[in-house]
Amino acid sequence: MAAACGCGSRYRKLGGFPPRGYVESELGYGRYLVSYRGRDLEFCKAAGFYRAAHLCEELGFAYFKVTSEQVYKTFVQRKRPVNMDDPTFRSVTEIQDTAGLERKDEMAGYNYSVEFLKNDPLDGRAYDAADILRSRPVPGTDRIRNKLEQHDGK
Repeated sequence: MAAACGCGSRYRKLGGFPPRGYVESELGYGRYLVSYRGRDLEFCKAAGFYRAAHLCEELGFAYFKVTSEQVYKTFVQRKRPVNMDDPTFRSVTEIQDTAGLERKDEMAGYNYSVEFLKNDPLDGRAYDAADILRSRPVPGTDRIRNKLEQHDGK
């Protein structure tokens, strides 16, 4: 649906080129690094937090604590296949802009180190995963709704 309305950000598993979406890595029992990559840092932050809540429930936990946060910013080269009939992208060349310089996409991301818990530790630092998922829309759906409303209003 995001592609249909021209939105650049949507909540999804990591994929594509340049890679966008969420990915998580287990650091130990009940401890994960949850990351979200994309173009918009604020979207990545919201989507990463949402993914932490979603993963918490998927794994059978009820609460999670954010133990650390990290901003991720880099540039990636845009590439395209020389031969569009080559689905393996073995023959790849860099796109050049009008000045003859390589074009690069700015990529943003946000990393959360989280600890999942079965019970509320009552220390005020844990989030209830079910409350987060119930009270917040899936990241990007508000952008999709706004684009559709703009389109319908024309």
